[in-house]
Amino acid sequence: PTGSASFTNPGDSPWEAVDGRHALTRYTQNRWPAYDPPNREDWVEVDFGTQKVVERDAVFFYADGGGVAAPEDDRIEAWDGSEWREPPLHSRTPAEPLAWALNQARLEPVETSRLRVVLRHAAPSASGIAEIRIWE
Repeated sequence: PTGSASFTNPGDSPWEAVDGRHALTRYTQNRWPAYDPPNREDWVEVDFGTQKVVERDAVFFYADGGGVAAPEDDRIEAWDGSEWREPPLHSRTPAEPLAWALNQARLEPVETSRLRVVLRHAAPSASGIAEIRIWE
């Protein structure tokens, strides 16, 4: 897979949020933070390069105890070939985004080549992702 984002702080990369490695420490460089975001919402996308049936998503939100925190809200969107759509959710745990924890969504199975996590920043903090995991 490849990763992209609506905004990335210079020196950081969205690939770090989709590379299959995560470290739950505020000192890790293996994360995607949106320091000083120009947008109220930003997204991080995973492009599989081929169609997959996705049933579950897990996000580990990054926080540094300063300017990066768990988002105020987040949602999952799947690419249907022409536009982004929110797949129906079976469950979401926890109900609100939480940093340094497993944030899991069980989806109605959706066939897609791309999935993204859309984050509404908890202003004045920016959002960060340590890792996104997706299951077929």
